[in-house]
Amino acid sequence: MALLVREKNREISVCLHNMKDEIIINVKEIEDFRIAKDRDQKCIVLRLKSKFDRTYLYHSEGYPYKENPVRLYKDPTNDLLTDLSCLNIKPETFTKSGELYEIEKFVKKLMMETSQLNKVFKIDPEKKK
Repeated sequence: MALLVREKNREISVCLHNMKDEIIINVKEIEDFRIAKDRDQKCIVLRLKSKFDRTYLYHSEGYPYKENPVRLYKDPTNDLLTDLSCLNIKPETFTKSGELYEIEKFVKKLMMETSQLNKVFKIDPEKKK
């Protein structure tokens, strides 16, 4: 399993099966992203909106992604994501804590920016300047 963060598209990808299956989640579908401690190991906690939107892609050659992927319409986890609300990802033991906190900071920044982009401001047509 791998986690990819794409700033340009404001997406997080959870990659499975030797990185051939990619599950893309837009940051607007994320309610919380944080680093937590599970026993003696740090983990990434990804809390998602109920019935969050996602896109499934298949990369026949795996990572690095060079070829255009095939869009899948079936969950590559055999529907394990259907009622998922929280995903705990345990990184490899060699991953440094500082790297995890940098990822957390970066994703939270993307979430905040996306939230601000999606705000709708009401304009009162009766008010004139």
